[in-house]
Amino acid sequence: MTTLAVPEAMSAPPRRRFRARRLALYLCLLVGVVITAMPVVYMLSTAVTPTSELRSWVPSHPTLGYFTQVFHKMPYGRDFLNSLLYAVGSNVLVVAVSTLCGFGLTRISFRGQRWLSWLVVALLLVPLQVEFLPLFLVIKHWPLAGGNDILGQHGHGLINNLWALILPAAASPLGIFLMRQFFLGLPTELDEAARVDGAGTWRIFWSVNLPLVRPAMAILSLLSFQFTWNNYMWPLIVASDSHVETLQLGVATFYSANQSAGLWQLYMAAAFITLVPLLVGFVFVQRYLTETFATVGLK
Repeated sequence: MTTLAVPEAMSAPPRRRFRARRLALYLCLLVGVVITAMPVVYMLSTAVTPTSELRSWVPSHPTLGYFTQVFHKMPYGRDFLNSLLYAVGSNVLVVAVSTLCGFGLTRISFRGQRWLSWLVVALLLVPLQVEFLPLFLVIKHWPLAGGNDILGQHGHGLINNLWALILPAAASPLGIFLMRQFFLGLPTELDEAARVDGAGTWRIFWSVNLPLVRPAMAILSLLSFQFTWNNYMWPLIVASDSHVETLQLGVATFYSANQSAGLWQLYMAAAFITLVPLLVGFVFVQRYLTETFATVGLK
């Protein structure tokens, strides 16, 4: 049997087209990275630029003095601690609740399970702003808090309290949906083998499923931390007092009080410092990012 050789000229054009598509993809990604990074680069450049070189993108004599001035001109340490407690507390709650709900919606059979799963998906379509008023009323009329009686009357409840920031973040439709999709991607044979060995539902969750969903928990933790750390509207509504002021509110208050002074380097330095925890968190969980969202798209 004779094998016909394919001329090199016939296979070259498809290879060149593939390389051209890859080059076009890389160029699009590069443009996206540049557009995304430009505000951060401009922020950092302005924060280290002396007043005499304020119109320059790359200062010839950069300085870090404005970063130190931020801590003297505003209560940065207190606001940073409030934001950290808010973000970490909300993070722990949303990861714990979402993981348990995702396990329950996929591994425990009960009546209405399918409808409850669709309800979680429907809640993803509800704008966050619609929830502000009912959440505020719940926080204000929290029983036995802030001078309220058992019926939640005659006081201010949890208003101007860190719990007013943390508790509403516990139930996240996005977190529940993300964990549910990840649990659906796990083989049920592992649960059946553990049950044959005498493991109960809680042991199956803790020893079999939980170690396998750590990538999804890491991504959910990053998303939750990013949202709560950058959240401005909800702290403005329920935590306007100075002793529970978050970092975002502190920077906005500092800008409003000194807007006429034109201290742009201080504003940019304060804003850039708020990005550091997010950048650090992304470095630790970036290897889970592609794996988790690829798994979510399978079910």
